[in-house]
Amino acid sequence: MITMKKHISRTILPYLGFGAVTGIGTAAVVVFYKYVAGKTIHLSEDGYAYLREHLWMLPLVLALLVALAWLLCHIYKRYPGLQGSGIPTSIAAQRGLLRFSWWRSLIGTFLLSLTSFFIGVPLGTEGPAVQIGTAIGQGTTRPRKRENNAWSRYAMTGGACAGFSVVTGAPLCGLLFGIEEAHRRLNPALLLVSSTAVMFSEITQQLLAPWMGVDAALFPARPLMTLPTAELWIPAVIGIVMGLFAVAFLSYYRVIKRFFNHSLQRVPWFIKVGSVLILTVLTGLWIDGSGSTGHHLILSLFENNLTVPTLLLLLAVRATLTLGANVNGLTGGIFVPTLALGALTAALLGEGALAAGFAEGYYPIILTLGLVACIASMMKMPVTAAVFAFEMLGCGNNVLYVIIVCVVSYAITELFGVNSIIDTVVENKTAALSAGRKTVKAERDFTVEADSFADGKQVSDILWPAGVFVLSVTHGPAAHIKGAHGHQVLRAGDILHVQYTTTNEKAVLQEMGALVK
Repeated sequence: MITMKKHISRTILPYLGFGAVTGIGTAAVVVFYKYVAGKTIHLSEDGYAYLREHLWMLPLVLALLVALAWLLCHIYKRYPGLQGSGIPTSIAAQRGLLRFSWWRSLIGTFLLSLTSFFIGVPLGTEGPAVQIGTAIGQGTTRPRKRENNAWSRYAMTGGACAGFSVVTGAPLCGLLFGIEEAHRRLNPALLLVSSTAVMFSEITQQLLAPWMGVDAALFPARPLMTLPTAELWIPAVIGIVMGLFAVAFLSYYRVIKRFFNHSLQRVPWFIKVGSVLILTVLTGLWIDGSGSTGHHLILSLFENNLTVPTLLLLLAVRATLTLGANVNGLTGGIFVPTLALGALTAALLGEGALAAGFAEGYYPIILTLGLVACIASMMKMPVTAAVFAFEMLGCGNNVLYVIIVCVVSYAITELFGVNSIIDTVVENKTAALSAGRKTVKAERDFTVEADSFADGKQVSDILWPAGVFVLSVTHGPAAHIKGAHGHQVLRAGDILHVQYTTTNEKAVLQEMGALVK
């Protein structure tokens, strides 16, 4: 039997320790990242203003963009983990589907995303922040790599949660992110590491953000009217429209992916990346709001100063550029840019309500509920969406309507059987990385050794390697305990009969060894 002292030293303290170190490190780096990213975005805006007044420089700029595209593709080919949105990359790493060098990921994501922001590519800061947190989480387990390797994915989850919390200013959403989106299950280990990381990251952010002049909250709190009970149909309509938009957007993602990866299959990669960069600059020169992260666009939509044709144009341009950039691997997040698309759609609904004779107070509540529905449907995180509404968007007096819009929009996507944009990108990314590799399917026995990571833990609480399934447990001579609902607690001497399907058998065996030896 494991004594209380051993349980504390081998389980509780590592969870708290890795969570605390990861949270503090993530907050320090991400607050600095937000500061530098903000300066880069302002510099980009000044650059666009200058270029508008000196259009004779445009051919030189376009030539430089092609050269930059060639350099970026060279970097991406050498370090595939730096491609695309940070959140799908982070989730793939937490699920054990992707492996990367933590310090290369941290530095590369930091610098390459700033390149995207300077050019004005419609990608966000939240994805890189989450990937930075994931990398720092992995880095905290590296000083004693062999002993700490089993803790790596737990610490990475804590870092991802902390990164999301710091970049959005929503610690509860940050905590839910790792549970609802990354692993889609709740166990004591994940909860303890993630909550500790988020707690320490929030403390660190509150100390550093004011000193560096960085806004902690992604969106300022706004007073919203309370919808009357007789108008329950309004959030239902918003949910239906946003759910259908999510289905259409995900279908459009497949169209863009097929266009670049199949129709333009023979075109060199750097030419495709260069075309996205060039289109970004050209549209940014003539259409305000077509580029950048989309954060300022969302804030401006609450002022209701855009016409319906402009909203439609921005929706089409930003959707195309965001998906084109993501499909071609440009570094940057898709969370806020996707929110911007949802906000544009909701703004069209708001304009329709005003045209139908509704009071002006309905516009901001429709826009806000549209943002909530976007998270629930396009990202398929209904619980996180509801908490985001209460924590960030001031929807405390519209609880029922938030629930309705989340349930309806999410149900629409389930009805059509579509995955979230994040899961879709994760699947495409992991498929691309494993292309050409031989898939191995085998069964094997592993013996749980005394004082190993698995000793004393329930089977369901362990993050097994991706593609590994525990088929049976043969208990050894040591006493064993069965938990609630038959969840078995592993003890030294137990023999695990597992089945695994993988394209990297060596990595699976190493990870299993870290868990049971």
